[in-house]
Amino acid sequence: MNVLTRRGLSATLLCLLAACGGGGGGGDSPPSAASPTPPTEPLPAEAQVDCSGSACGALPGGVYAGHGVASWRYDNADTAPRTINVQLSNVGGRTATLALSNPGAAPMALTAQAIVASRLPDTDADSGHIARFNHNGFLPYMNAVALRASRTAQAVPAQIGSSRSWIHEDESERVATLVRQIEAQDGRTVNLWLENSETGPAQMNPTLLDRLALRVAGQADSAYELVTGLAGPIWGGHAVSGLILANQPLDVVLLNFDHNARPWGLLGYFWSRNALTRSAHARSNEALAVFLDTETLYLGGTGALDTMLSTLAHELSHAANFHRRGVQRYQAGGDGSATFETWLEEMSAMMAEDLLAARLTPGFNAVRDIRVRDWLTTGAFNCDFTRYDATAGSACNSYSVGGSLGAYLLRHYGVAFYRDLLASAQVGNDVALLDAQLQAHGGSLDTALRQWPLSVADLPADSPAGMGLPARDDAGYALPAIAVSQLGAPRLTTTPPATLAPYGALLWQRRTLSATHNEVVMLPPGARLTVVVR
Repeated sequence: MNVLTRRGLSATLLCLLAACGGGGGGGDSPPSAASPTPPTEPLPAEAQVDCSGSACGALPGGVYAGHGVASWRYDNADTAPRTINVQLSNVGGRTATLALSNPGAAPMALTAQAIVASRLPDTDADSGHIARFNHNGFLPYMNAVALRASRTAQAVPAQIGSSRSWIHEDESERVATLVRQIEAQDGRTVNLWLENSETGPAQMNPTLLDRLALRVAGQADSAYELVTGLAGPIWGGHAVSGLILANQPLDVVLLNFDHNARPWGLLGYFWSRNALTRSAHARSNEALAVFLDTETLYLGGTGALDTMLSTLAHELSHAANFHRRGVQRYQAGGDGSATFETWLEEMSAMMAEDLLAARLTPGFNAVRDIRVRDWLTTGAFNCDFTRYDATAGSACNSYSVGGSLGAYLLRHYGVAFYRDLLASAQVGNDVALLDAQLQAHGGSLDTALRQWPLSVADLPADSPAGMGLPARDDAGYALPAIAVSQLGAPRLTTTPPATLAPYGALLWQRRTLSATHNEVVMLPPGARLTVVVR
């Protein structure tokens, strides 16, 4: 599913650590009045140069070579906190970005007192139930009907002008009319259904419907063709008696989701419940269906159509994942699912949006223009990327966090990594699954989680390997470079949190440095510090 809330872009760049030191750290990152006396010793011997190649400007001991991007790291492998001394030299006029990060799956205290991890808000009811059902909620219905001999017969193909009732995600029933019918390039029929109350000059008028239909299916750069070319079939043959047959049409159902006279919010969804027969689940629509919100299409302004096409690609990616992992790998009578956990399922669908944008919505990339922007400008850095949270206004919105992480991974590991991730046979621990796929393509999750947050440093295109968000042209998919300075200033908190979330990071910057910069940083057990200078 795809949830979108428009956010503002204002943010400030301020000193982050109450214990930050300074030997010339100027600009908009002033040192705290509580800073200890700046040390005179250089970065400790344990600090490692963390970049390589001709674009790497880091020399041992915190010395900047005077060119390129420099990166150093320090890991506290001890069981007790460690105070380290950061001394950077030959950095006059440069900017340093520092990331104190938690590489583990447990919260990490930044203070001496006992810390109780806070509970994130519950997922919005209008989307969480779909995610839970798509992950493993479908299993009991498949199990219950696995031995039934009867199957629903192939329905008579619908004709333009015919009507039927559709059960929406809120369980309301809406009557819609078939208004467009398209033949996809692989021969599948694609139907566009429109809720009857949504027809009108200022609503879903014929011109808007034609523009939408043209880009839903039937051409090489339409949403259906692009998704199936990247992620594989959205439906096909199977041996599960509780599911609709293989040659169903794709139904794109256009409903006014909430009748609130406003765009955005929940934009679209794929609900695997609808792929069940009614004998398996009485509330199934018994269809290969994707739902899109009409109010966003006609009230969302000039960018609404592109946003909704990106949403359609997102939802079709969910359908392809469900077909591959939930259906083809289903074992009758089993109580486990090969489907991704929700955080990875949503991230993989946003990665599809990112990969397909240059062809589906030229000039608009929802991941770059919305997800990464929100990650930066809301400061969603101290977040557990494995905790799914779609709550409106959340500081750790999963679409912002997962979208930006996915953008980083694609730009450094490419299309083959993405396809191998979708097809992976590993189940049971999706963090380990992701790490295994990254290692198979020359990286690791540990490295990615260290380098990804430092993209806030607005690193240039010719940065050392593994750094920043550079452009990538790979197997016919063009990923644009993401220049964070064009999206808005990163929001860096002025007060350190009590804890670092699992896989979270605390970021701060020192601008217009003096020739030598001194800083003291306290590292909790197991923490790491990465310092980047450009």
